[in-house]
Amino acid sequence: MNANSIASVLEAKKGRIFTVTVNRPANLRAAYKGENITKRSVYQGQNCDYASRGPVKQAIAAGNMVAPALPQHIQEPFYISGVKFWRGKNGQVYFPMPVTGNKPKVQWLYDGKEVTLASIQHMLLANEYAERPEKSEPSADGKVSVPFNAIKVENIESITCG
Repeated sequence: MNANSIASVLEAKKGRIFTVTVNRPANLRAAYKGENITKRSVYQGQNCDYASRGPVKQAIAAGNMVAPALPQHIQEPFYISGVKFWRGKNGQVYFPMPVTGNKPKVQWLYDGKEVTLASIQHMLLANEYAERPEKSEPSADGKVSVPFNAIKVENIESITCG
């Protein structure tokens, strides 16, 4: 997909939950850089600004977190039909999205064929299979971590709104 096609799916769906399918190259250990391993993930996001999410707004209002800032590798945000994207300093276009916290469905592909994580785990960097927070629960000190992802647009296979 490209940014225009993503925007056309989401433009009138502010606040709605959507399903995104991402297929991207896996992060590999140096010894396996030539291997063709991809990670296909299907998960849900919400078409809203991260700072608009309830737990984030509450944490900012309570002084437990500061308003989110753009990551350093992002040059600027831009909008197409009201849908937010980021332009990276590397020229890449990213789709920033709060995720719902539902566990993603992950499929591993090695040379285009489905394989188990156990069969390729030794080739992957640990961040590929590390556990992530599933829900936005405040910690004991009131800090909050709302699951969020910024996806390279070129790795998005599809977006659907239920």
